[in-house]
Amino acid sequence: MIHLRCIFSIILFSFIMWSCDHSEPLTIEGEKEYKIRTDCGNISVTANTFGRRIWIYLKLDGDFTLNQDSLKIEFSPSASAIDMELCKILENYDRIKVEDKVIKIKNEKARYSLGFMMQGGDYFVTESTIITLLPSNFITCKNKPLINDTIKIKLRTK
Repeated sequence: MIHLRCIFSIILFSFIMWSCDHSEPLTIEGEKEYKIRTDCGNISVTANTFGRRIWIYLKLDGDFTLNQDSLKIEFSPSASAIDMELCKILENYDRIKVEDKVIKIKNEKARYSLGFMMQGGDYFVTESTIITLLPSNFITCKNKPLINDTIKIKLRTK
């Protein structure tokens, strides 16, 4: 009886682990890490997905302003971003949700995560999903936008 219970537990555990969502890396403009170099400093962008939740990570080193209300995202196939949150990542990797709509980064190294869910379109991010950051004032340097062109984010193909 104990062996039967043990076998059942192993099968159940295997099924649960197999069926759970898992994190997948995303590429930005075909690269694992997208870099923006400016007179104000450097920005490194990476991204991954966990089911329908998408995380875009920003490493900023310099003088920048983040304008949360200016972010423009588009999905193909058609979907929308919901439950969006910008968090500051601390030294110990804890996250603090940022409530301010405008964040000033003054000559420092800072890390932020932008997380959101996809609603509509594919349930999960697939190889056909394209997340596009449109030109906007989301990140500015000396009051000038740094996202001047579209930035495409996709599932990394193996």
